[in-house]
Amino acid sequence: MSRHSMQMARAAAVVAIVLGAVGWPRAAEARLAYSQFSKLIRESELIVRGRVSEAHVEPGTLRGHAVIEVVSVLKGARPDGPIRIEFAGEVHDMLIDKAGDERLLFLRREDGKWIGTHYGRSYWWLVPAADAALGPVTPLKYPITMLKFGGKYRRLLRPARLGPGVEATMVASNGVVKIEKMIALADVEKAIAAAAAAAPGKR
Repeated sequence: MSRHSMQMARAAAVVAIVLGAVGWPRAAEARLAYSQFSKLIRESELIVRGRVSEAHVEPGTLRGHAVIEVVSVLKGARPDGPIRIEFAGEVHDMLIDKAGDERLLFLRREDGKWIGTHYGRSYWWLVPAADAALGPVTPLKYPITMLKFGGKYRRLLRPARLGPGVEATMVASNGVVKIEKMIALADVEKAIAAAAAAAPGKR
């Protein structure tokens, strides 16, 4: 066996060992890198609070689309009419499958369509907190938990105390994920306004 063949065989063996150790599902999930919350705000052309008026998922898949009625705009120009979002149903995608749900959406334009600014982290659930004074909150479910709330934004995180009737777990691609933290919509609004005031040319 030539030296080149031996090197190739050795490399293939290492790859096989690594894949055997982590498994395909884990390897797929590892490709979702962490994002900064500040970067999510900065790179979003449009941030809105919206209500799902239509949700469609193709039978036997996680692929589909949703129509969102805009309730309020936190960043950007208010769209003419509702927003349509299509999702591919991949492992890290955020399924929008229930009409009537409220969401906080971080969006950017691509090929004339609105899409999530950061894949897997852009369509936040809005639900009641146990403390009614907080108003709507978003539970940090996977894959939103793959956001880094560093520095000044870390103070926004609170222990999760959700309102009555709000499910405290969800089924995701990696099983049941417990909600440990939440962030109030009012705090997100303040953070977005502060970011816009600090860098008006980067809205």
